[in-house]
Amino acid sequence: MSTTSYAVQLLPFRLTFRKRYITGNAKWYADKGRPYLSEEDFEQWQAFFDPASKEYILDSEEFYFCMLEILVIGEV
Repeated sequence: MSTTSYAVQLLPFRLTFRKRYITGNAKWYADKGRPYLSEEDFEQWQAFFDPASKEYILDSEEFYFCMLEILVIGEV
């Protein structure tokens, strides 16, 4: 069995389809974590990924997105 990890950086992320991808992931994480978050934290997280919010972060020059993909090859 072998395992390899790859860091995936989405730059430039200003492209619409990349923003949708990041926003979709953020909403999924928020929904899964909601039972463990305060209502204030949940709303803050949503505001970060809402283009209508003044706290929207995807257009910020300081925003950086990277995820880790892991490929495992083996036999059962």
